[in-house]
Amino acid sequence: MKDHEAVTLKAFVFALAKQSSPLAEHIQSELNQISTNPVEHIEQIDQIANSHPTIAQPYSDACDYLDAPQERNKGRDCKPDASIEKGNAETAAIENTIFVKLERTNDKAIADKTKEILQSVDSVAAAQQFLY
Repeated sequence: MKDHEAVTLKAFVFALAKQSSPLAEHIQSELNQISTNPVEHIEQIDQIANSHPTIAQPYSDACDYLDAPQERNKGRDCKPDASIEKGNAETAAIENTIFVKLERTNDKAIADKTKEILQSVDSVAAAQQFLY
């Protein structure tokens, strides 16, 4: 599996876990159909993520985070806004823990886990169970 494929699968699992309700039936059905080999359908997964309004933003955020670990390790150009940092501290800590878990998941394991999640009747619940 190529690096961008692993990032896509990890970001998609993250985006699914961020959903507050199950996916629409037609989307879940589409995920069930491509679940046999998620890596083979990586472009379709990317398309689904980018076309579904509630998935697109967390998917994009996760892609950015997972795709550029070396960028995260560089110093900041300016000081962060303390009020924003304080308000987002709890959410950021949880998300950072999830991202670390995803980063440490090897490519074979994420492909297998994504397959399980996509085969599930409720992919959102399955992703949440995996990450939380």
